[in-house]
Amino acid sequence: MVETKCSKLANECKTNGNSHYRNKAFELALDCYSKCIRNSSFGSDSYVKCLGNKSAVLYEMQEYRKSISILEFVKQNTLGDQDYRRKLGKRLTLCRERTKGSEIIKTSAEDCGTNPSSPSKTAVVSIAGMARSLIATEDIHSDEVLLSLVPFAAVLGSDCWASYCYSCFVYIVDSVAVPCEGCSYVQYCSLECRDGDRVHRNIECRQMDKFRDLGILHLVIRVIHRISFELTENDCNEIHDLQDVLPLLPHDSDTRDLMELCHQPEAKSEILKYDISFPIRVVKSLPQFCKTDVKKTREIIATLASQLICNSSTIMKQSLVHGNTPIGSGIYPKIALMNHSCYSNIVCLFNGKVATVKTTQRVPQHEQLFNSYGVDFEYDSKVERQEQLFMQYNFKCSCQPCREDWKRNQTVRNAICMGCNSSIVIAKGTSTCSVCKISLTELFNVLQSLEEQYHAAYKCFTRKEYDATLHHLKESQPEAHLTLPDALLLDWNDLIKKCITAIHIVTHS
Repeated sequence: MVETKCSKLANECKTNGNSHYRNKAFELALDCYSKCIRNSSFGSDSYVKCLGNKSAVLYEMQEYRKSISILEFVKQNTLGDQDYRRKLGKRLTLCRERTKGSEIIKTSAEDCGTNPSSPSKTAVVSIAGMARSLIATEDIHSDEVLLSLVPFAAVLGSDCWASYCYSCFVYIVDSVAVPCEGCSYVQYCSLECRDGDRVHRNIECRQMDKFRDLGILHLVIRVIHRISFELTENDCNEIHDLQDVLPLLPHDSDTRDLMELCHQPEAKSEILKYDISFPIRVVKSLPQFCKTDVKKTREIIATLASQLICNSSTIMKQSLVHGNTPIGSGIYPKIALMNHSCYSNIVCLFNGKVATVKTTQRVPQHEQLFNSYGVDFEYDSKVERQEQLFMQYNFKCSCQPCREDWKRNQTVRNAICMGCNSSIVIAKGTSTCSVCKISLTELFNVLQSLEEQYHAAYKCFTRKEYDATLHHLKESQPEAHLTLPDALLLDWNDLIKKCITAIHIVTHS
């Protein structure tokens, strides 16, 4: 049953929110006002009052900047009658006094309205016996931004529809919210996000109840809609097979990258066993696919689904308190090109659905960029990692931690002799290189200094001085004569990863 607007329910939610506000149950009040907004029409009395009430709640919670963003939105869009706007204007003045107007308030619309570009420090190459990969075209230091990407297509998880912008995936329970014009399932952070979401407006809005449990097939529909839209823009003919798409695309197209991603035949076979009549009807309603027969449409859907199962990314809401919470999934063709390692050298950070890829350790020129497909040797045993990767991605991992069976509690150090560049193992009692017999005193001194630097950095981290921590680590980062696995270096790179994530969360909170 499709949830349409209900003014009675909207008023009930507003009344319940007011009751929670009087009882100082502010989080519950915000939830009620959000539900009221989803059941209201933009500009209606219940909508405007709930926005004003949200600003009052945030004022009481001392979230003055968030309150200001709502009050500015009401003012800019001339919402409510003159008396109510005057009342909110007084609160706006109080909020500005509290913040002293020293910083510019950045709204959600500004956060999500840009289309990030990608620096050119990586290249796509093919490696014998492997899929295409991302390779460093120059030496890259830790904490460098490599890619900042919007997804080719993305879907917000149905359990997050009530709390996040349906278009850009920013959290909006405590900020400006704009209701969908047709249904009461979703809301947006701005008019720009609402008006730009043509997929929801054209396809989903009238039948959102059927999209709730589609899983990966929901993302498939969004991918096909984007392909259809791009081809319509180019005035192309009907599509009867995915291979028909490739000749119509420029060589640097994200769509081409997507079409050329590998897929899992086993997953495709499984999908074809299920009833996918609803996705088929949706796809055949698109201009480019209306003349495609049902069998071919099933094939297209199943092929794309099998690609997305092993190439899509889980979009996370990152929090210092609650950790990483999955809120949706998206397909980022450049990220999908990265191979897996159980000791990755990059981290993916999310601001809404915008993904930023940063290095967490040095990556020499011509070396691969490795992502983690959800497992890490520091937290999972080799057996657990191998089983999970084979079950979900159908490959046996042969990364360095798996080949050498790294252990988290490594008790020996691997290094390179400063005298003859031979690989050496530093165990208890080692004093000279076994090859050139040079004294390892200098190497021991380096290691001792690094340990002191690490402990100093860790103290900064525990005090939440993240910039200072990162500065400590980057200024005295271990040189090339120290190699993995080594307990200190693992801790070192792990702390860099935690700092990068913490700084990202604080910046975008």
